[in-house]
Amino acid sequence: MLRILIADDEYLAIEAVKKIIKNNIEDVNIVATASSGKEAIIKVNELSPDIAIMDIQMPGIDGLEAIRQIKASNPNILFIVLTAYDLFDYAKESIGLGAVEYLLKPIKKDQLLMAIEKANKIVKSKQIQNKWEYELKEKLTLVSPLLENQFITQHMYAFEEFFSKDFYENLFEINLEKGCAIILKITEDGADDYKTSSQTQAFFETARILLKKIAPCIVSQSVASKQYAWVPNTHDIVTSDFLIDEIKSLHQKLSRQFPYEFKLGIGSLKDYENIYESLKESELAAFGDYKVNVYEADNRVNESEVKDYAPQLVGLAENIGRLDFVGAKHSLKKFHDKISHLPPYIYKQRLLEALVICEKHLPIDMTQKTGEKIERLLNSDSILEMANQFSNFILQWDSEAKAQLLSIEEGVIPDALKYIDKHYNENISMDFVAKQVNISYHYFSKIFKQKIGKSFTDYLTDLRIEKSLEMLSKTQKSVKDISLEIGYNDPNYYCKIFKKITGLTPTEYRAGSDK
Repeated sequence: MLRILIADDEYLAIEAVKKIIKNNIEDVNIVATASSGKEAIIKVNELSPDIAIMDIQMPGIDGLEAIRQIKASNPNILFIVLTAYDLFDYAKESIGLGAVEYLLKPIKKDQLLMAIEKANKIVKSKQIQNKWEYELKEKLTLVSPLLENQFITQHMYAFEEFFSKDFYENLFEINLEKGCAIILKITEDGADDYKTSSQTQAFFETARILLKKIAPCIVSQSVASKQYAWVPNTHDIVTSDFLIDEIKSLHQKLSRQFPYEFKLGIGSLKDYENIYESLKESELAAFGDYKVNVYEADNRVNESEVKDYAPQLVGLAENIGRLDFVGAKHSLKKFHDKISHLPPYIYKQRLLEALVICEKHLPIDMTQKTGEKIERLLNSDSILEMANQFSNFILQWDSEAKAQLLSIEEGVIPDALKYIDKHYNENISMDFVAKQVNISYHYFSKIFKQKIGKSFTDYLTDLRIEKSLEMLSKTQKSVKDISLEIGYNDPNYYCKIFKKITGLTPTEYRAGSDK
C-alpha cells in the first residue's frame, strides 16, 4: 500500500488533496498531515511515508528546507512540491532536491493524479530493486563460505583457478595483492569425536567470526581438525605487531569457550602468486612450541616438506578424476614417498587432505562414505597401515565408480540438456545441474564439453541470448523485462553479454528486426 504524507499550511488545500486521492486512487494510505515544515519533518521521521506532498510556502521552516532535512535522514522518500507561485527558481531548486513533480496551485486533479502515479512507479521499482538486492545478499551470505573455501583450496593444492583474482576481489571487496596465511589447528588427541561434534563446528565457526573481526579476510571450512585463513595486507596490519596481538587475543577467547587444545600458526607476508607458500608456512609455524607461533625467515629447516608433495597430490587427484586407477596407485606411491618421513600424526593429516580432495574429483558423488574412510584413517597409527588403507580406498573407488558410471553415463547429457532447457531462466549452475543428474561437478564439466563442444556456461549463455532474440523480434517487452525473463537480474549485464555475442545492443537488434 502506498503511504502518503500531505504538508500544507492551508487546511482547505490539505482537504482538497485528500479528497482527490481518496476518490481516485485505490490501495493508498494517507498516514499523516502537517501544517508546517517542522511538523512535516517530525511526522516523516516517525511514520516513514513513501511520498510527501509538500507545499513550499509554509511558516517557519519552509517546504524546501523541510525537504533538505528530511532527505538527510530519509533518502528514499519522494516529494511532490506544491506552490501558489509560478517561480522557476523554486521549481529548479525543488527538482534538484529530488522532487518528482512541481505543481502550481490551485491544484488540478489530473496533474496531481499523474504526479502520484509517477511517484508510485518509482516507489514500486525501488521496492523490487531492494527486494532483489536483499535476496542477492542472502544468496551471497550462503555461497560466500563455499567460495572462500574454494579460494583457499585452489591455492593450497596448486589447482587451476576456478575464478580470477579480480573475481574474488570484487566478491569479497578486499585487495588480495599481498597478505599472510593463518592456520587454526586442534592438537588434542583425546577429542575422538571432534570430526562430527556440533561443539567443534561451533568452535571453527566462532573462529571464523573472530578472524573476520580482526580484519577483512578469507576463511576456509574446517578439514581434518584444521582451518586456514588468508589475511590481506590491509592498512599494513600484517607486517605489524597488531596482527600477532590480535591472534593471541583470539586464542584466549576461544580457549575460554571451548575445551580443546589448539595452536595458531602465522605465515610470512607473500604476494598473490605465492599464497601457497604462506599457507604452508603457517602450518609449519603451528608445530612450534607456542600457542601462537610466527613463521620466521631464518627458521626454514623443514621447508622441503612444505612444497614437495603438492605435485604428487595434484597428480593423484587428476588420475582419480580420469578414473585412471592404475595411474592413481602410482601417484599414491609417489605421494607416500614424499611424506613418509613425516611423523605419523602429520602423515595422517596429509592423507586426510588427500582423501577429501580425491573424492571431490571422482566422476560421481561418493562422499556419503567419506565419514567411514576418515574414521578408519583416524584409528590408524602406523604409516604403513594408513598407506595400505588408502590403496584399498582406490580399489573401492575403481569398482564402485565404474559400475555406477556404466549405468548412468548414456543418459547424463540428454537429461542435463532437458533440465537446462526447462530451467535456463533460473539461477542454475553447473554444480547444481550435475547434482540433478547424479554425477560429479568435475566429470560433468568434462563430458559436457566433449559431447556439446562448448562449456556449460557458454551453452547456458547462448541459450539465454537465443531466447531473448526471439522475444526482441516477436514482442514489445522492454529490455529490462526480457532480461529478467531469461534469468539475468541485471539488465546492464544482459546488454553487455548480448553485445559481446551479437555485436549489437538489444535496442539496435530490435530496430533492425522491425525494418
